[in-house]
Amino acid sequence: MAGISASQSHKSSLTGSAFTKRKKKARVMELNITSLIDVLTILLIFLLKNYSSDPQLSTSKDIELPYTTSTERVKTAINISISKKWILLDNKPIIKTQSAIVGKYLDIPELRKVLGKKAMAEKLIAETWKKKGIEGKEFDGTVLLQADKNTPYKMIKKVMYTCGNTEYNNIMLTLVKDDNPHY
Repeated sequence: MAGISASQSHKSSLTGSAFTKRKKKARVMELNITSLIDVLTILLIFLLKNYSSDPQLSTSKDIELPYTTSTERVKTAINISISKKWILLDNKPIIKTQSAIVGKYLDIPELRKVLGKKAMAEKLIAETWKKKGIEGKEFDGTVLLQADKNTPYKMIKKVMYTCGNTEYNNIMLTLVKDDNPHY
């Protein structure tokens, strides 16, 4: 190294194999989708199980439905529940049960008002679908009535009367299926 200066010696050592820029090879990325398919399968099973074609009724915690041996399936309709504390329409409180039962008339004004609005909306939707040529559900005035097994008949009668005054004349009582009758 007699004829090479110190700076040249330093440059040559930097350009050696340890400091040269290497061209990066294009790496092929592999995606393992086995776990993704497992998650999607579980999600699909969950959705199929929870959103079946049979309507499922949800009842309030303070309603204990009476039993039946009937095998008739539940139709999709608006749901009126009479609990010990409230009268509910599609799980939304309308009036306290105690307030509704003490009224001297059969009609329950608060329930009539809400049912009247609901009937108009359902008729409007059915009419709109019919005009557009879309097959849909026609307004048939169906109500699912859920009442605790200890609800006084007077209360059930008042709710049914109010339903009839708002064009909900097709009233279905909701019961719990019992394969071993208790009578």
